[in-house]
Amino acid sequence: MNQYGSSITRKTQAELENKWRKKLAQVNSRLAETETIKEYAAVLQNEAEWNSLSFCLRRYLYEHGTGRGREEEPVPFTMSAGGKTYSFHAVTPAAELTGQEKEAYADLLYRITVENECFSMNKEGVVNPKAGAISKKLYLTYLENKAISRKLLFVMSMALGFDSADMDDFMNAVGESPVYNFRNVLECIYYFCHNNEAYHTMTAVRGILREYGEALKKRSLPDERPALQTRLLRRGIDDITYGEFSDDEAMKEAFVEYLAENAEQFTEYSRTARKLLNEELESEKVLYLDYSVVRSSLVSGVKLRRYEESEDSLNRRTNVLTSNNTIGNEIYRILIEGVGLDPDEDEGEDWEDEQQPFRISEIDLDRRITANLLDGAHLRSVLFEEDAETEKSRKTPRETITKKDFLMLRLYKLGMSVDFSALTPKEHYELLQSFHSSTDRLLLKAGLPQIYAANPFEHMILTAVCSKDPLAFVPEIMRAAPRKGR
Repeated sequence: MNQYGSSITRKTQAELENKWRKKLAQVNSRLAETETIKEYAAVLQNEAEWNSLSFCLRRYLYEHGTGRGREEEPVPFTMSAGGKTYSFHAVTPAAELTGQEKEAYADLLYRITVENECFSMNKEGVVNPKAGAISKKLYLTYLENKAISRKLLFVMSMALGFDSADMDDFMNAVGESPVYNFRNVLECIYYFCHNNEAYHTMTAVRGILREYGEALKKRSLPDERPALQTRLLRRGIDDITYGEFSDDEAMKEAFVEYLAENAEQFTEYSRTARKLLNEELESEKVLYLDYSVVRSSLVSGVKLRRYEESEDSLNRRTNVLTSNNTIGNEIYRILIEGVGLDPDEDEGEDWEDEQQPFRISEIDLDRRITANLLDGAHLRSVLFEEDAETEKSRKTPRETITKKDFLMLRLYKLGMSVDFSALTPKEHYELLQSFHSSTDRLLLKAGLPQIYAANPFEHMILTAVCSKDPLAFVPEIMRAAPRKGR
């Protein structure tokens, strides 16, 4: 990457880190006022406390419509689209939207979508210029904080004209990671378009994807090439984005050529992330954690239960999958359901009844907390043998390794390897700091974003490490939460 590109990256990273620190301080101050697990759960349920999808949408319109920064006092504002002008109150996280305001926001968002020529497309690939890719009705659900799929979030990014910094904001708000999967050719195209104003349209995305397909047809049989690290794959795109070309068309042609040359690299999964997750599973200690800060607690290694691999190659894959299923389910049972932990002396006879497994779908908590949790099935899907014949002929994509996988595994190992009850306040604080910094280091190596404290799940993990019993903290949150329909 050239000097210009590097400076842009550093500037964006510095701005993001500053934003995270401020948000963490704000959220911590509110959580510091709680006194019980149930009160904490109530804070988590209050979506106004977090960067919800609804808030991010409204804040995006406000900032782009007024040009005002987040450090400035919010003010009422007006915006126009499709020949219609809308007036809105100041955008704040705690503000309650009326039905009329939701209608106005949804109508504005839809008109912007159509103005930006982000039209719907049927299964045959025919574009309908009379209908936006995201309907007004769908925008209304997003303003009510209904979940949005990763695929549609990328479509929305073109409908509203996001750049890569905006995409960071929204991905973190909805709890998706990584922000861009550089092993997915379509997400690489979105990344290129987000970083080039000339291609901030859905038409550009579809056009580049079509040109990529045509380039593949003309391509001769590729030579055997070693797998590129994901960061190097991304760096190649950045080199083009920040490189010197005669015009935007020449830059696009270089990008399409780069995609075609590296077609075999788009495997949908990151080998580096899989390697690091496997290393974390195999290691007895939490990777990169500075255990020297712990002096008075009892520290032990963690042996995750695995089946012994058979020398019989026919049985080896089955044993690997069974092992990952066992490990994933063990982590889920202890860290989410709280099954298998020893009861406290003062819990009484009711403890056993409370340890019965429950369905995560029953819990009425923010979906960013309850969705895509690490368990046996997920671990089997992300950690598979690449050379197996069944994988070579697979028609459907594998699940992607996410921040949640690393956070849950590392919290589980930390709780198992450190006696938190024996920590001095100073040791506890230093351990928390080391856990946070070492996790960020691992996430960055895996091509994932650092811990985002304004995300409810990630903040819950940090708060669990602040508690005297991290492995009991998360299950208590789950059990304290109300159930749907009750």
